[in-house]
Amino acid sequence: MRRDRPEPATTVRQAPVDPPRPAPPVEPSESLPQVTRPTWALLALLGGATLTLLALAVFTKIEVVVTAHGSLVSGTGATPILAQRAGPVRKLTVVAGDRVERGQSIAQIAVADLEARVDKTAKQLSNLHTQDEQARQTATRLHQQTLSALGAKRQLLAKRVQLTRKRVASLEHRARQTQILTTEGAESQSSLLAARENVAIAQERLLTLQQEIADVDIRIAEREYDFVHSQLTRNLEIRAAELESIEAESLTSTGHARAPDAGRVESVLVREDQVVAAGELLALIVREGEKPSVVAFVADDDAAFLREGLHATLEFSAFPLGEFGKASAHVTRVGTGAATAAEVAKVTSHGFTPGGALVRVELEIDDDAAWKKMRPHVRPGSGLKARLETRQRRLIALALNVWNRWLTE
Repeated sequence: MRRDRPEPATTVRQAPVDPPRPAPPVEPSESLPQVTRPTWALLALLGGATLTLLALAVFTKIEVVVTAHGSLVSGTGATPILAQRAGPVRKLTVVAGDRVERGQSIAQIAVADLEARVDKTAKQLSNLHTQDEQARQTATRLHQQTLSALGAKRQLLAKRVQLTRKRVASLEHRARQTQILTTEGAESQSSLLAARENVAIAQERLLTLQQEIADVDIRIAEREYDFVHSQLTRNLEIRAAELESIEAESLTSTGHARAPDAGRVESVLVREDQVVAAGELLALIVREGEKPSVVAFVADDDAAFLREGLHATLEFSAFPLGEFGKASAHVTRVGTGAATAAEVAKVTSHGFTPGGALVRVELEIDDDAAWKKMRPHVRPGSGLKARLETRQRRLIALALNVWNRWLTE
């Protein structure tokens, strides 16, 4: 059996190894920062805050508010008070903000010609009353005296008529006796004729007396008529003078500008001693109980998010927010097209400068505590800002929108 021979051992020579060199010293400024436990806590706190803010941005919604500029307007517009006659303003009886009753004088315009006419007719009427009183007393006295005299005369004539009737009856009886005697031949025919002639004369006298009584009655009736007629004539003259005086006073009343309804004076547009023309505007009055509304204008880009019933808050430029607060309102109408420049200027004449196309928005004021506090002090035309809460958006969407705008710019 063959055995393998062991191979002879070989000697391996190793290269000499240099001893390790010491590392160069590290400068303190180049040393790595040591993360301590408080640092890790701070980083964890910042990370948690970042995640919290991110969560809030994702889930939190905020109101998107659109600002509209406008002013307060009355429901049907202020009622104009016009001058009915031309002339200088003698007196103003109200100032802006005063409450007035129906028919109350607002301004008095001097009308010299009508006032002179009123004085003249008043004097004429006074003279007519005085003359009428004097004439009435004199006429009444004379009338009574005349009636008394005519009545006495009539009584005398009536007595004479009675006596004459008796005489006629006596003469007729004698004539009948004479006729009988003449038939018997005791009296002549001439005696009968004489007796009949006496009867005729007595009857004629009776008729004359009766005629005189009728004449007296006619005179009494005429006197009564003249007396009544004279009274009626004087009464008609007085009545005509009274009508002329009333007409003059009514024309003079046209110099008084009066309130057609109860309400509040919005503005007085004239001053005392100012000469005005007929039909010129003197003042404006807002009727009592009329609820004012708001007309405002928003940018055309924001109008798409407006709708009826949308809530809004009103800030009046004349009132400090800290004292009066904000009034509440809601949208009643949104315009369908861009408003004209004249329309915008009429409502926002208090200094608003539009920057683009605007849309008209009408709002109704809510009758809350803030409005009740403001109401006595505001007037149509008061400038305001309406803050309209159009919709809700997530905070992160708003941030991204701002970021996109910044990038596009």
